Amino acid sequence: MPPSRTARTIAGAAFALGLLGDQLFRAPLWGLNLALWAIAFAGHGLMLAYTERATPPPGKRLPWPWLAAAFFAGMWTLRDAPLLLAVDLLAALALLSLPLVQAHGIALRAAGTVAILLAPVRAAWHAATGGFTLVFALRPLALAGPAVTQRASAIGVGLLLAVPLVLVFGSLFASADPLFSAAISSLIQVDLGPVVSHLFVVSALTWTTAGYLWAIVRPAPVPEVALPRLSIGVLPVLTALGATAFVFTLFVATQAGSLFGGEAFVRAETGLTYAEYARQGFFQMMFASALSLPVVYVAPFLGGRLREPDSRSLRALLAVQLGLTGLVLASALWRMGLYVRVYGLTEDRLYGTTVMLWIAATIGVFARTVLRERPRGAAFGSVVAAA
Repeated sequence: MPPSRTARTIAGAAFALGLLGDQLFRAPLWGLNLALWAIAFAGHGLMLAYTERATPPPGKRLPWPWLAAAFFAGMWTLRDAPLLLAVDLLAALALLSLPLVQAHGIALRAAGTVAILLAPVRAAWHAATGGFTLVFALRPLALAGPAVTQRASAIGVGLLLAVPLVLVFGSLFASADPLFSAAISSLIQVDLGPVVSHLFVVSALTWTTAGYLWAIVRPAPVPEVALPRLSIGVLPVLTALGATAFVFTLFVATQAGSLFGGEAFVRAETGLTYAEYARQGFFQMMFASALSLPVVYVAPFLGGRLREPDSRSLRALLAVQLGLTGLVLASALWRMGLYVRVYGLTEDRLYGTTVMLWIAATIGVFARTVLRERPRGAAFGSVVAAA
């Protein structure tokens, strides 16, 4: 389909989504409303991605990010915890940025870490600025056809530009002079407040939706961004990893006493009850497990080009570090289970357990990617584990 015709299709779809959102998002509680709009948005995106574009190949345009985003938005119909709703909304927005990676012909499994991390930023940029390129693509339609059509199109564009100007200056003058305000009120027996509100919501939703959908269908060339090749040599990397693994080993060894010695051992050594002991240090252990993963990821890059013996040594040390990280995480999960049995389950403890399970899944992803010298799939695997 010609670009101008595609632009008209996207403009119409975005305007329809803007009108729908204006009606749905005015409810005091979104709930089902957000789910309905997200489903409509995902449906439009899938339809445009698969019908308006011949490339990239179908294998690189997987539909699951759209479906997963609609799923997380749909969770607003089942839950009302503010933190959980915020996480669901952020997850939906983050997943909606992944189709932009696919739109450039990059399979998600082969997408690098930088491409995955920059996807939400690019999605926000296209939503904010993509409307300008869409308007430029609509120009051939406005200039085509008989003179009457061209004139009507020009007047329509002028009215579109005039509405915000009239509203802004009219509101300022009405506030400045009561006589002018009375005169305007006598001429227009309409409360302009709701009109302005509806116009703003519809315009904002239409503009951002159109810019995003246009980037999905007609993506602009994006320069490849890669991590700088900063190599410090294999010996410094092995030394740093060895020291980190040694600290983890000492910590795991100290945990063995509390695990097998029971409450009597803990009370004798620390003076704390089992529940009090489990309560301390839990979040520190979780953060330590999470922070060790970036260390494992960047170590091969810092090592540079390695000979086979050095490569085997590095992989072995990385495997040891991942194993120790798994043991620390298992200890944190054991403490959480003990803590919940004594004090009960709360939202924060549930969320903390969920994050630990995500870290555990990411450790498995790293074992299949980083340890096998395929680091490009680690970011995508971590995103899937998070979903």
